[in-house]
Amino acid sequence: MRLKSYTVYNLAEFYQKVAEIAKDVGETLGQPLWFRGHSSDDYTLLPTILRAKEEEEINVFGNYNTERLREDYRIQNYKARVYHITQAKPNNRLEWQALYQHNFGKTRLLDWSESARTALSFALEPFLDPRRREDLTNLRHTIHPSVWILNPKKLNEQVYKHFSEKLVKDALKIVGLDNIALDFVKEFSDSNLYFEISKYGKKDIELDGILNLGLIDEYRNNHAGEIVGLLKQHEFNPFFYLCLRYYVDALPVKIENYMNVPLPPLAILHQYQSERIRAQRGVFTVFPNYICDSSVQNIKKMGFDCRALENLCGSEEYLFEIRLLNPNEIARNLIVSGERKTELYPENEYYVHTLEADKFFV
Repeated sequence: MRLKSYTVYNLAEFYQKVAEIAKDVGETLGQPLWFRGHSSDDYTLLPTILRAKEEEEINVFGNYNTERLREDYRIQNYKARVYHITQAKPNNRLEWQALYQHNFGKTRLLDWSESARTALSFALEPFLDPRRREDLTNLRHTIHPSVWILNPKKLNEQVYKHFSEKLVKDALKIVGLDNIALDFVKEFSDSNLYFEISKYGKKDIELDGILNLGLIDEYRNNHAGEIVGLLKQHEFNPFFYLCLRYYVDALPVKIENYMNVPLPPLAILHQYQSERIRAQRGVFTVFPNYICDSSVQNIKKMGFDCRALENLCGSEEYLFEIRLLNPNEIARNLIVSGERKTELYPENEYYVHTLEADKFFV
């Protein structure tokens, strides 16, 4: 596996490279790429809750661990404490996680943006901050910012391919569909019927392959007693159902070999539940409930985490990196071209940052 990594020195080069990557992966106008900015290029593509340093404790059946317990407690406490001040009430667990994530909480979600400019601004945040503090000055001289680019449909194709193997049978058996599990396995392996709509044309290319799990979960909850029948009659997309089971319900995904992570994250859309999410044009990748055996945990202690998106087998098909080698100049270009921090953080204090930033250059 060898990820494609590029370097740029100014704003014009950055946008040119984004266009070249889009062309390289064969995408046309309308099919989205997603972007994520890191102020340091050694920061891995891994959700915050999976970054715990402690060794995970796993039950005797290998299907529940302390990472899942940590997530459960966080969401329960968060909902209890902020429900009365939350204007747009989330409808399900995943929506609460998304809201928690955008308020800097730890979840299995990893933030992306549909805007390259937004990701670039996040990568350059230390250079756009007008405060003249010693720690910020030192940071600006030591970090190496970068922007990651994701092809979300290609990532979700990998998820579909994984489901076409063992996981289809496993999940369908849980709801008592043992008798038709093999039929679904055959259907999944024969075609992308339950995933792709633009195979024979470009008409729906901007919609293709990206799920809104919150809405799908809402449908499931409204038909809770009918799910088995709906699946049997193909009135409920089985791929959507499998995604709910593994990414919302967090069925365990065991990792027994650090060279082979069995199920990648899923790229999802989500309804905007705050002005900040809307301003940042936020989208997500949601990671499965990975349970690592002792050998994989030992490798993690040595500094290699096989769950990170850039370390997954096949990630070179959907993931790219642009390194920003002249961040001072690119930040200057951004400010001159009208970038304002209030576009990312539409709150009072950031209007002050905006007024000061356009006369501040490192």
